[in-house]
Amino acid sequence: MAHLQVPLLFDDINDVILWRDRDGDLWPFLVLCAWDTIRTRDDIVNGYNVVWFPHCIPRHAIHMWLVFQQKLKTQDRLRQWDVGPSIDLNLLRCPLCDLVHDSDDHLFFKCTFSSQVWSKVHVLCGMDVIPPRLINVTTFIIPISKGKTAVSIISRLVLAATSYYIWMERNGRLFKKKTSSPDQIVDVIISMVRLKLVTFKFKKMSTRSRLLLDQWKIPSYCVVHDESSS
Repeated sequence: MAHLQVPLLFDDINDVILWRDRDGDLWPFLVLCAWDTIRTRDDIVNGYNVVWFPHCIPRHAIHMWLVFQQKLKTQDRLRQWDVGPSIDLNLLRCPLCDLVHDSDDHLFFKCTFSSQVWSKVHVLCGMDVIPPRLINVTTFIIPISKGKTAVSIISRLVLAATSYYIWMERNGRLFKKKTSSPDQIVDVIISMVRLKLVTFKFKKMSTRSRLLLDQWKIPSYCVVHDESSS
């Protein structure tokens, strides 16, 4: 028979609902606390901080998470779907360059269209010496993704925005027959990232950070983050 401790009841104290967490501690009941206790836990995905951070642009982050999880519905994944044997998938071509079928590796950034876009924005986030391949870019960003420096924040914003608008352009050409030039995509990326940056405040910046922000024409009175805690 289970032995339960009889609670002490006091007439002058209101009853409260408590929740015992995973460590056995009692807390006032919150759905957040209950969910955190019963949810399944796995190891943190490598690159988590590249995608999710306080200053991310939500729709860009959601897209970037799909990229990291290899869940974008690119043409190379059509073979995993219920595609009839009469369909020749070899005839499919990347809507951006019309050379090969698209894939994550091709779109980011082997494709001639996307490589033109990336070549014009990667210099704005301190990645001008990083090879233009997604694996190389993420290898550079992951070690600094927990930091609060200008390089850390801007590189994550630029990568997410670039992959997002390349994917949007790909879909626009494929489904809506609408096209934009690489320069137009670059202008949209720069505009979106700059709008985000002007809401920040950087303090005690290094010379490199100041030079990086100067490229974005961020006024000196705008501030985002304190790099001294990085």
